[in-house]
Amino acid sequence: MRKIGIISLVCILLPVIGVFAQPADVTLPTPGQGFVTTVTGIEDILDILQTAANWLLAIVLIIATIMIIYAGLKWMTAGGDEEKLSEARRILTWALGGTAAAFLAWGLIRLIRHLLERS
Repeated sequence: MRKIGIISLVCILLPVIGVFAQPADVTLPTPGQGFVTTVTGIEDILDILQTAANWLLAIVLIIATIMIIYAGLKWMTAGGDEEKLSEARRILTWALGGTAAAFLAWGLIRLIRHLLERS
């Protein structure tokens, strides 16, 4: 039964991997240049924070998707066992709470940027 769950999880997640492929038109820095940019103002700091928030949101959404699928599988295979059902509910609650926190962090940076642009 455990092998079927793992195989099902792989079959569900395998097509999703292509969504996160990097576009072909990315330019790499010249040798010695690196990825370091000069911070000259608040706009540069907000750009860095927005990039970090975008990465964090993507990572959290991937992990949350996996955890929600895992909680669903655990719920379906609980067989009426109250302990397994409560564990599945706990996993689902934490996955959704983490997703909400990541969206709030992402939205907070967008809000700050919007407020600073209006000033």
